Amino acid sequence: MLRLSKKADYALMAMKHLAQKRDVSSTSAREIAEQYDIPIELMAKVLQRLVRMGLLASTQGTRGGYMLGRVRRTSAWRTSSRRSTDRSP
Repeated sequence: MLRLSKKADYALMAMKHLAQKRDVSSTSAREIAEQYDIPIELMAKVLQRLVRMGLLASTQGTRGGYMLGRVRRTSAWRTSSRRSTDRSP
């Protein structure tokens, strides 16, 4: 059985949520956190890490939020699960 860390699980949940909301320009961390009953601070950190990895894009401001980034040639699943469990800052 495959066991994921909480952060990896939250990263996959967020990416799935954003993929299902492709028609919306962006989605806030708060909306995703509330949808899945995850602490907002933790979801924000997970989303920020996904942005740094290039899997998500973010916009600031009152209408800001997160959206899926460009797809890379490497497996997004492998990259997100490996890096979201990485202990380095």
